[in-house]
Amino acid sequence: MSKFRLSEKLSAIKNVPESIPLPIQPTSEKTSGYRPDVDGLRAVAVLPVLFYHAGFKAFSGGFVGVDVFFVVSGFLITSLILPETIAGKFSILNFYERRIRRIFPALFAVMFVTLGVSSLLMWPLAFKDFGHSLIAATIFASNFFFYTKFGYFDATAESRPLLHTWSLAVEEQFYIFFPIYLLIVWRWFPRAMKPLTAIIAVLSFGVSLYQVANAPMTAFYLPVSRTWELLLGAMLAMKIFPPMNSHKLRTALAAIGLGLIALAVGLLTHHSPFPGAYALLPCVGTFLVIYAGIGQPTPVSRFLSKRWLVFTGLISYSLYLWHWPLIVFAEVYLMRDINSLEAWAIIALSAAVAVLSWKFVEQPFRTRRFAANRRSLFALAGAAMAMALLFGWGLEYTQGLPRRMTREARKFALISEDCHDRRVSCAVIKPEDVRFDRLCVLGASETAKPDFVLWGDSHGEFVADTVSQAATAANRSGLQITSEGCPPILGVTRPDRNYRHCPAFTEAAFKVVSDPRIRQVIISARWPMWNEGTRYRFENGGAIILNDAEAPTSQTANREVLRRGLIRTLDALKGLGKQISIIGPIPEIGWDVPTVSALESWHNRKIHSAPTVSQFHERNQNALQLLRELQSAYGFDLVYPHEVLCNQEICRAVEDKKPIYCDDDHLSIFGRSLLVPSVKQLLLK
Repeated sequence: MSKFRLSEKLSAIKNVPESIPLPIQPTSEKTSGYRPDVDGLRAVAVLPVLFYHAGFKAFSGGFVGVDVFFVVSGFLITSLILPETIAGKFSILNFYERRIRRIFPALFAVMFVTLGVSSLLMWPLAFKDFGHSLIAATIFASNFFFYTKFGYFDATAESRPLLHTWSLAVEEQFYIFFPIYLLIVWRWFPRAMKPLTAIIAVLSFGVSLYQVANAPMTAFYLPVSRTWELLLGAMLAMKIFPPMNSHKLRTALAAIGLGLIALAVGLLTHHSPFPGAYALLPCVGTFLVIYAGIGQPTPVSRFLSKRWLVFTGLISYSLYLWHWPLIVFAEVYLMRDINSLEAWAIIALSAAVAVLSWKFVEQPFRTRRFAANRRSLFALAGAAMAMALLFGWGLEYTQGLPRRMTREARKFALISEDCHDRRVSCAVIKPEDVRFDRLCVLGASETAKPDFVLWGDSHGEFVADTVSQAATAANRSGLQITSEGCPPILGVTRPDRNYRHCPAFTEAAFKVVSDPRIRQVIISARWPMWNEGTRYRFENGGAIILNDAEAPTSQTANREVLRRGLIRTLDALKGLGKQISIIGPIPEIGWDVPTVSALESWHNRKIHSAPTVSQFHERNQNALQLLRELQSAYGFDLVYPHEVLCNQEICRAVEDKKPIYCDDDHLSIFGRSLLVPSVKQLLLK
């Protein structure tokens, strides 16, 4: 059998004329000639995404596979619709009929299966959130939904089984306007089509550069900063670039292109500002591979045309759709990250499910064995969308169907809401909001003027109620200056893309602290995380790196950076004559307490155990030693929450069936109340 026989057979099937990334399909001889290397290029794109999501460190930049797909999509779709447009045969209805046949079957199969599994595994708040994402995916607005919720690289994103549909939304939003653009430009300004497309691509790239620096979430999710990637492929199909006759040059460029993709996959990380300039690596790489393959084959195109790569490319749409929910459900069930053995098992399962999905879901619609005519196809698509929207609305209306769970499990699960109460809403992100007259007031605000500040990160946010209750009892009031992810330490920064506001926040906080009306500063932070640069036990998320002017970007430098920063901060506060108080490490549990407690009660199984006291001291040894040394030198007051929250054996996660935490390391309302007597002593001095 010829090595191209399988892909040639598939590409020759009637009514299979287009190929789409993230939706991905076989190419067609009706375009510019079937190119098996492009199917192989899809495999090169989808496999890094799969291994990145599975947690393999060698694929730290595997998320760039999406960008490879975007370039491929622009090339193949334009290769299809531009000749039809020029010949006057292009039909919007035909175009969207083809899109529906290729996108909807596998997508809605994944969404409905995911809905069913989620109903068995997800607690009410998470299931309600899933309902929102189901609605967004149905109307191809997932990118906007997840943009408003959290970042693609955030730890919380790892529990969203439809997160990956953001890329489908970007594509469909592009294809709402692109065919119309081609029709108008070709009809009225045919000579301007090539330069105008190039100008739009350059402008989109400029927007991407600006947004990566100033609004990274916007740059990642929204279509304006991604349009240039699709147009890069479109410009290839428009033949803006002259053909290359030199076989050596094409061979060299193809090798460089594949190397650029590999470089992006291996070197980029979730800390890299992306898309922006770094997106040039996978996008230009893909461009070069496709461009060099026009005409005679190169060694790279021969490699990409190998049967296993071609077949992987053919099933890549289903593989992309199915792999992420499988990973999410495994981690939700286990309540931890999957290990390498489990990751390989999920990869194998994803491949098997993808083959079945491609054969029994995708192909019947593409070959018109199902919904043979347009009317039946549109009716079926409309019914699927209506059903998905109805389910999504039902989950919103019922607050995530809490009655699926036992009464005790529901009580546990509802404690998660404590992470979103009024006091947490007082957290500040914008530095310009850190002003004496804009900050939340703690304590006896009606009988006393603010004379202290609670300054902290998210742990500070979650002890704000504790401090407020203690201040009320002491007839004092103060101000809350807290921002998630920003250590309350002068001169310390984080390289993470989502925390670039922290230096400005710290500067603004210190201006308020310096006000003569403030005589006491209470500092609360997640000390072991800042000190060690790691999260705890089964908590999702990567390393946390601290920098200052003296240290390189390195997790191992955190301890010295933290020490220098604290000394710098304490010196500044002492110089201002402030009374200093520090709330020490709050014990971290390392797993989501309400969720695990609810699932343990619901499914009657033991998932995780609370950390022992020895585990607490092992985790906090260096942080506690640092605080004690500095207390001896500076004479500040120091409260030890673990003396209240831990007994002689364990650091309690639940007491009398009441969760002490509302997630894996932040205190619930009940947990915060336990610390009020200790904190009150700070405010009575």
